[in-house]
Amino acid sequence: MRHTFCILCVLCVMVTSAAAQNISRIEYFFNTDPGFGKATAITGFTPSANVADFPVSINLGSVSNGLNELYVRARDGNGRWSITNVLPFIKVDVVGFNIVKAEYFFNTDPGFGKATAITGFTPSADVVNFPVSINLSSVSKGLNYLFIRAKDSNGNWSITNATPFIKVDIVASDIVRAEYFFNTDPGFGKATAITGFTPSPDIVSYPVSINLSSVPEGLNNLYVSAEDKNGIWSITNATPFIKVQVTPSDIVKAEYFLNTDPGFGHATPVVLPVSANISAQAITINIEASLPGINTLYVRAKDRNGKWSLTNSLTFIKGTLEGDISSLEYFIDTDPGFGMGNLVELIPAQNISNYVFNADVSSVAENTTHNLFVRAKDADGVWSLTNIISFKKTTGVGINEFTDASAAFTAFPNPATEKITIECLPSEKMDIIELIDIHGELMNVASFGNNTEKQVDLSRLTNGVYFIKITSGNEVVYKKIVKK
Repeated sequence: MRHTFCILCVLCVMVTSAAAQNISRIEYFFNTDPGFGKATAITGFTPSANVADFPVSINLGSVSNGLNELYVRARDGNGRWSITNVLPFIKVDVVGFNIVKAEYFFNTDPGFGKATAITGFTPSADVVNFPVSINLSSVSKGLNYLFIRAKDSNGNWSITNATPFIKVDIVASDIVRAEYFFNTDPGFGKATAITGFTPSPDIVSYPVSINLSSVPEGLNNLYVSAEDKNGIWSITNATPFIKVQVTPSDIVKAEYFLNTDPGFGHATPVVLPVSANISAQAITINIEASLPGINTLYVRAKDRNGKWSLTNSLTFIKGTLEGDISSLEYFIDTDPGFGMGNLVELIPAQNISNYVFNADVSSVAENTTHNLFVRAKDADGVWSLTNIISFKKTTGVGINEFTDASAAFTAFPNPATEKITIECLPSEKMDIIELIDIHGELMNVASFGNNTEKQVDLSRLTNGVYFIKITSGNEVVYKKIVKK
């Protein structure tokens, strides 16, 4: 618990002349009028004849306790000021006390102090991120509510917070069949069978030898699923990997790395036969450790004379998808319309995490900021953005390199609850800050600060994923954030 000195106002200002002019300035002051144009400016709104429902966070740190008055007015493009609107309010100090007791119950309130006690925490004004193990054995199957509340050292109870959840029984059954396939699903029961395991509810660390000879070079996905004795199939698990062929002469060593070059001879070695002519040597590379977003795989080889080949590269995108996804597509910079982007092959109606695909960036201009948009369509036909990646392409010695164009901008904390701060390097600036949701809709939020540090008010937004759009000069970059 802490002292609070803040008012959140929602402005509704309108120009009512016959030929309405856009509102160009809004300002506020407390109690005493400093004169037109000399009060505290309100920024971040879009100039228009009617500024409605615009949230403003106002700092009350300089205001005395007791009765005060807040005044707000606006000026249009012709320099005419509106009537000054007044809002009386009372400022009081709220003194916090340590939380000394916390308790929870399900569905029916037994009364304050009579629910199940939560123990082990240190009494303080804020108890945050404290793990609690809650026994659900007494809870009925179906929809339930978990209620939690706390009491401070002055005997005051907090509001009771409610969390709905559903309890279901899961009866384990022996796994009797497992199978795998590459890239294209042949249908349940029609993929390559995995044999030799003992039927049981859990099959863990069972080694499987998988033949990759039929798999094409480049990016591929390995899918594995299992069936229990009741005929119920598991979710199909996906593992992305890259298959490449090395065809040099007099090769004695080969190695690969992702994104950052550790130096010749220090990358991950590839086991090859020593030969004057290695033809179509396939290697399998695990890319599970790669980060979400744009990645580049590099492969190189050394001959008997100690000379290294030019590093071959393959750029790919790694992202995360959840839910029943029926379509996935991407586009760069310009939206061609829903369903008109570059289609990414996937299996409809599957829960797919860490999905990896190739994005063709060969035609984009070098040394210029670009934005790659990835979006998915669910089984109901609803499209949503899953990621926006800002990047620059540069050319090295015979290869293309990709850098994070948004690296000069930092958003914290992320996840955030009430507000988020965006900072940039001194060599950069932030002209415009905007926020869009996963459907690409522009959100009405307030931002405050200067060209190198801004705060965005998230308090009125629902929890979920959003994208901060940062305009800096002629370039635009995006940062992905989470409101919780």
